[in-house]
Amino acid sequence: MSATPEEIAAENAMYDRLTNTVTEALLTLPTKDLNKWNFRSTLFKQCDRIISDVLESGKGRPQISQFYLCLLLYRIVARLLEPINKEDCGQTAGAVVREAMARMETAAAAARRTSATSIKE
Repeated sequence: MSATPEEIAAENAMYDRLTNTVTEALLTLPTKDLNKWNFRSTLFKQCDRIISDVLESGKGRPQISQFYLCLLLYRIVARLLEPINKEDCGQTAGAVVREAMARMETAAAAARRTSATSIKE
């Protein structure tokens, strides 16, 4: 079952509206705001790599690539609208566990030193 020219035109119009909405909002931001938000070239390189992977997954078919980019955009927006998880605000869970283990080892070593000192005295 193939799409009619009207359905294709409606889908293309939908993609155009989505693209215009996103680009118009981004183009109104001054560069100084982007710098204040600490955007770095590495961030853009990582995003560009992801976008390139998404485009390559379309295998040269622009409509498929555009669809995948819309899905990626949807996921980004959904992620931005999610409540912030405290683990995302700094250290990873593994780093917190490693720090806790280091504190316990330090406390245990201090307890051993204290108990050894009191025995000698």
